[in-house]
Amino acid sequence: VYSRKLENIEDIVATIKRVFGDDWTVHEFDSVNAGCPLNGKTCLGYYNCDLVQPTDTCTETKSLDKEIDLFNSISFLIAVHGATAMNLPWMPDDSTYVELFPPAFNEPCYSDYARRSPIEYYAFNEPNYTRYNAHLSHVDPKRCFADPSCRHTIKEWSVHISVDALEPLLREAKQKYFEKCAVPS
Repeated sequence: VYSRKLENIEDIVATIKRVFGDDWTVHEFDSVNAGCPLNGKTCLGYYNCDLVQPTDTCTETKSLDKEIDLFNSISFLIAVHGATAMNLPWMPDDSTYVELFPPAFNEPCYSDYARRSPIEYYAFNEPNYTRYNAHLSHVDPKRCFADPSCRHTIKEWSVHISVDALEPLLREAKQKYFEKCAVPS
């Protein structure tokens, strides 16, 4: 399994906290059912391996209930384009999804899916092509996504998000959320 990693997650989390303030809790996770080491086994059902305790019971199968519970508690999901969007049905109707697209990769499959749901959808297209041009400019994204022998090239590539460009979109999404929910901002 390949997963796009956010290279500057600390900067992104700091930006989210600056936009939303201390009243909001930010949960950073790779996968709802991350494979975490525990007593020589790979245990599933954690969204962050730092939460694993030595006394935990190891579950070696995915937990749909934990996945549903986690996504049902999310007001704002901010994620790199990928299969995380398949969890949108578990999110509350008044929630928001911000999909982060790496440079040159804007595949509409999940955005179409999100727009058909009651969830507010925003797309952020990374404007800085410097890293892309240095490492992947030879790759045709449409062809590569369709070719299993090439697809890992894109999926393994870590993503850097320009937080100065992301911040205005997050502020817009927050404002619309508060207007929609009639919650004073």
